Amino acid sequence: MRKKSLIHTKDVKTQTGAPQHLEYYLINDSLLDGCAECYGVEVLARSGENQSYAGIPRITMRGTRIFTLIDQLAYFAVTPETLHDVVQDWL
Repeated sequence: MRKKSLIHTKDVKTQTGAPQHLEYYLINDSLLDGCAECYGVEVLARSGENQSYAGIPRITMRGTRIFTLIDQLAYFAVTPETLHDVVQDWL
């Protein structure tokens, strides 16, 4: 079963100066009939009428590690377009 929790939001400006709202979510997947947990992230970006999204499930089984990642994603205002590259480097 998958759960999704909003962890951070951030308002930034795009390169063109347009306002952009970013949301960072924790994805929590139960494995082995609820005996184990696996964590991932999702990023949602809204700018005016436009919206983009990216998610990566099952990155780690360590809860403290995923919260560190989500904190860093929000601090550096990582967008859905760059999420996969940033997580790949983080791993």
